[in-house]
Amino acid sequence: MALERGGERLGRGGKRLLRSDAVLPHYVPEYPITLTVDSSPRATGFVLSHILPDSTERPIAYSSRRFSDTECRYSQSDRELLGWVSR
Repeated sequence: MALERGGERLGRGGKRLLRSDAVLPHYVPEYPITLTVDSSPRATGFVLSHILPDSTERPIAYSSRRFSDTECRYSQSDRELLGWVSR
């Protein structure tokens, strides 16, 4: 796994690992899910997780993105909402 430019890019092996069953299990309709959204002044991201039978959470999907210059001027609550609709 190779990190470049201060950790901004992940090598191919790292990307494969992040998408693998070791990190992201398959969606199981019987398990409850949670959505966690967080935003900073410059970016937003979310994690969709299963709550497993042993009460642990495992991510099943995630995403993040930087805001445009205009979006950076939005209120914090509006930036949080962008995390819900960004992807």
